[in-house]
Amino acid sequence: MHSLSGNDFNLFNTSLLKGMALIISVVKHGVTFLFFSSINTMLIFLMKLSFILTFKKYLPGVTLLPADKYDKSWIESTSEPKNNGLK
Repeated sequence: MHSLSGNDFNLFNTSLLKGMALIISVVKHGVTFLFFSSINTMLIFLMKLSFILTFKKYLPGVTLLPADKYDKSWIESTSEPKNNGLK
């Protein structure tokens, strides 16, 4: 006498498959959630960046351009080598 008849084995098999499908769907949802949340973070960053670039002329403290775009005369005036009459 078998402990598992064909019907019982089928039932066990389908429940196992359902469990695996549940696990797979949970993992898939988690991955898509992480993916979309990272996209969301990136979009927020891009929105902030475009906002800063748009209103940069009103925000004097915010600089996103390289330093050589700005007036460097104060650097040149302070960093000139002092001769002091020596060669």
